[in-house]
Amino acid sequence: MNIAFAQTFLEVVATGSFGRAAERLHVTHSAITMRIKSLEDLLGKTLLLRNKYGVSLTAEGAQFHRHAEAMVRAWQLMRRQMSLAPGLDIELSVGIDSMIFEGFLTNWITKMRETHPGVAVRCESETSARLTDMLFQGWLDLCLSSEVFSRDGIKFIQLFEDPLVLVSTEDRGRVDWDPTFIEIDWGDAYRIYVENHFDVAGKRPIIHVSQFSAGLELVQKFGGSIYMPERFLLSKKLARPMYRVHDVEKIERSIYLAYSIEAMESKYAKITLDGFKESVMAALNFRPMGAPALV
Repeated sequence: MNIAFAQTFLEVVATGSFGRAAERLHVTHSAITMRIKSLEDLLGKTLLLRNKYGVSLTAEGAQFHRHAEAMVRAWQLMRRQMSLAPGLDIELSVGIDSMIFEGFLTNWITKMRETHPGVAVRCESETSARLTDMLFQGWLDLCLSSEVFSRDGIKFIQLFEDPLVLVSTEDRGRVDWDPTFIEIDWGDAYRIYVENHFDVAGKRPIIHVSQFSAGLELVQKFGGSIYMPERFLLSKKLARPMYRVHDVEKIERSIYLAYSIEAMESKYAKITLDGFKESVMAALNFRPMGAPALV
């Protein structure tokens, strides 16, 4: 079987759309359609049903989904292990939730090159949900995530607590609605808290961005309020003074290390999970509350 058929099938299921799958795979919509038809002809089964709401799995599609994930995962692991350049022992593929760390990747790669020169490093930046899919499919060995997802063969370990706090360019107390608020979508826990604790019904923030770096730059330039990780406020590295808004609770969340048990078992001789966790904390250049000092 052409492995591209299985990869395409998994992308269509993950995105719920032929069009979005085409964007992710950087191919045309017609190419996606042709691959799915070829796959269904090969198996002699209808795997997907298309309707006005998107795409759904048939019973046969759900059964094939498990096999497709295993096939793609095995293919990715084999391909990566056989394509290393001379002088490199293994490749470590790591995913970082794009909303977790600012400036983390450069610091972390530097630490890895210093301590593990024989390890090739490949990094991806995506949402936690997408990274977990990539982890399961064999594209990644590990990822740093702000959410936990249940998947066979994937283990999540809490690294540290990373609460969000509401901050403002003015030293002020709580208000039901701040017209200068700049919104970043930090995930389900954030959305639930804001909807339950603030009068946001029917109101739109003056600015909504998908990246923390963009929101931070804008609030520093124009003023206003924003949610950010507490560790970032405590780092005192902000170009403009920011103050935690009084009488507003933290939004609790944690950062997790997720890894493929199968992939990491083959790499324990070169890099341990403890070694990886230590490199992460060193790259962050801070010690979370309650965490032991690195030695």
